[in-house]
Amino acid sequence: MSWQSLNAAPLSSQGKNPLKELWSAVLTKAVRDAFSASEWINARSAIAWLKSYNKDFRLVCEFAGRDPQYVYKKLIKPLTKREEYLNDIRKGNYLSTLPRKWIHEGKADNRPGLEFWHQLSKSKTVQNMSEPRRN
Repeated sequence: MSWQSLNAAPLSSQGKNPLKELWSAVLTKAVRDAFSASEWINARSAIAWLKSYNKDFRLVCEFAGRDPQYVYKKLIKPLTKREEYLNDIRKGNYLSTLPRKWIHEGKADNRPGLEFWHQLSKSKTVQNMSEPRRN
């Protein structure tokens, strides 16, 4: 079964594709675990999966209607910072260089890297990836 056939699933009564919504939830859960999980192992596992850019990651992004390259590019920098912070804490450096509240564009942000998430579904989807770029 190809991802195109999964995305062709019938729409629900609200006009949403339930399979696409399911895969979006899977991707969202991984992102939230990476940035919000209090368990080091859970956060580390989510970060490793999101940074891997492996076949599973790319398929989940495609099933969710997201461009895997775009998601990866948006997440890699905050994921790396979060990983460094967790590693510092794990090593016993409780005065890590990264603050408890992350700073994003001059404002405190408890969930760095997530500000683009709701805009993503409106901008970079698999459907508009296939359209030729105009310069």
